[in-house]
Amino acid sequence: MRIFRWKAAIPLGLFLTLAGVGWIFFVDTAVERAIEAIGTAIVGAKVELEEVDVQFRNGSVVLRGLQVTDPDAPMTNLVEVAEMVAQVRMLPLLEKKIYIDTVAMRGVKFGTERASSGAIEKPPDPEAGAMRQRIDAWAERVPIPEFSLAGLSGTVDVAAIRPESLQTPRVAQGIVGAADSARQAWASQLEAINPRPVIDSAQAFVNSLEGASLRSLGLRGVPRAISTLRSTITGITQTRDALTQLESSVTGGVADLRQRVSSLAEARAADLASARNLLKIPSLSAPDIAPALFGQAALGRVQRLLYWAKMADRYLPPGLDPRRRQGPDRIRLSGTTIEFPGRRSLPGFTIGVAEIDLQLDTTASTGGSYRAEITDLTSSPSVLGRPMRISAARTEASSGPEAIEFAAVLDHVTASVRDSVGLSLTGVALPSITLPGLGVRIDFGRGVNELTFVRTGDSVTGRLLWSSSQVSWDRGSLGGGRVNEIVWRALSSVRSVDVEVRISGSIDGPSIAVRSSVARDISRSLQRELRNEVAAAERRIRAEVERLVEQPIADARAQVSLAETSVQGLIAQHRQRLDDVRAQLETRVGELRRLLPFSYQYQLSTSVVSPSGQPSGNR
Repeated sequence: MRIFRWKAAIPLGLFLTLAGVGWIFFVDTAVERAIEAIGTAIVGAKVELEEVDVQFRNGSVVLRGLQVTDPDAPMTNLVEVAEMVAQVRMLPLLEKKIYIDTVAMRGVKFGTERASSGAIEKPPDPEAGAMRQRIDAWAERVPIPEFSLAGLSGTVDVAAIRPESLQTPRVAQGIVGAADSARQAWASQLEAINPRPVIDSAQAFVNSLEGASLRSLGLRGVPRAISTLRSTITGITQTRDALTQLESSVTGGVADLRQRVSSLAEARAADLASARNLLKIPSLSAPDIAPALFGQAALGRVQRLLYWAKMADRYLPPGLDPRRRQGPDRIRLSGTTIEFPGRRSLPGFTIGVAEIDLQLDTTASTGGSYRAEITDLTSSPSVLGRPMRISAARTEASSGPEAIEFAAVLDHVTASVRDSVGLSLTGVALPSITLPGLGVRIDFGRGVNELTFVRTGDSVTGRLLWSSSQVSWDRGSLGGGRVNEIVWRALSSVRSVDVEVRISGSIDGPSIAVRSSVARDISRSLQRELRNEVAAAERRIRAEVERLVEQPIADARAQVSLAETSVQGLIAQHRQRLDDVRAQLETRVGELRRLLPFSYQYQLSTSVVSPSGQPSGNR
């Protein structure tokens, strides 16, 4: 018997040889394509590599020419890395696990221009695309006030304020309809109770017993009359209780209607603000000017924060819930891959401790040597059981900022997320912004850029700060005229500016507040120079708004008063008559009891009267 089968061994050997040769020649391409695909899915824009060199002998992977597109600016790179070297442990690869010990980078640049657009037509990760759409939809709902001085440059035309554009008449009409419906409903309930027959019947019975005596009623007739009186009193009490319950309902309904009437003051204030915006009459209050000038710029940065916070949940999912990811591409039904991690399993991707030395472009404003440390970066934080920590600082400066510090803790070990990020840049070049509504461009120069962002569960708080004492101004498209000259004098004299953005609320839709020293300076100058013009314009607008909303508000108040007085007045009348009749019935009961001998009175107080009128009880 032949121990070695050459007919099988030769084809197997050839196959393994070809596979090995193919692996040697194509593994670099396979890794390159995998990194580009995964990076594109995470970022939502193209991630490209020029070259990948996998060296199995020393367990290193070298990436060259890495470009990560900014998803908000497809012709700009979020980051560009000339070369990155990662030291990978080989044994975990046999279990399809990636464990990286060290990472080093050089030639790192931020915000570089691209030769071609990095936008993608269809996001490879549908959930990431849907996430961005939800954040964009939230941003569209965030109110950014408009700042324009056009309304102070000419005559205020109050004819542009149309009644249909105001919300107060619509709210008042709704109150009128609600009050009328409530009044009709209460009247129907009162009619269903219908106390008149009960009152009339009781009154007739009381009158029939007036002057009654033992002789006229008989010894058996008196207890029978007393029993009927008591039954009538019970009916009167039940009817009165029903009226009391209806009155309570009416009181609560009227209170609700009056609350809605009170809310008309808010609607009127909103209409006044809307009319000001319509006629381009700016608010001269600093809290209103700041979000108008810097709200849009702040909103764009908050959108990025929310997106990356959500992406952290996507790729570092908290707790031990099943992980869902897009399945491999197929002609039909690509599907979704669902993984169920266990506490004793190994994470699919882990960076235990990575000390990263960065050499940023020396010609850039942030050029120099940096040292960063990443610990416990993993695709399954709950399996690893420790939060991820990142810290970075500049060790040697060739140009640019005086100090750069960055620290982050991403705790996704349990189902309740606890993340915190802190960034402080001192002496860094800040962005230039064109102020909406003015066309003036502000160049912040070098200053302080700070960021703090804390997430606990679904709640977030954060703070963004830009501060500079080297501000310069470009008049841009700001026109001439007295008003614009006043604004330009106020702005051009400013050399120190700070802009602060506060974030708070739910991660799905937080609120933002903007404060700026520029807004205070503009507010003071405009109030000093244009107080009379603004006051006159506001008086005309307020008078026109009041004229249009006065009658609807009066109608709403009148209808609520009618609903209250018409029903409550009838309830009060019926209740008074019921009380009067019940008092007469009780008086008749007392009179008839005194007609009976003492033994009958005692039996009446301790027994139930039989249908025949004869008292019955214990004997």
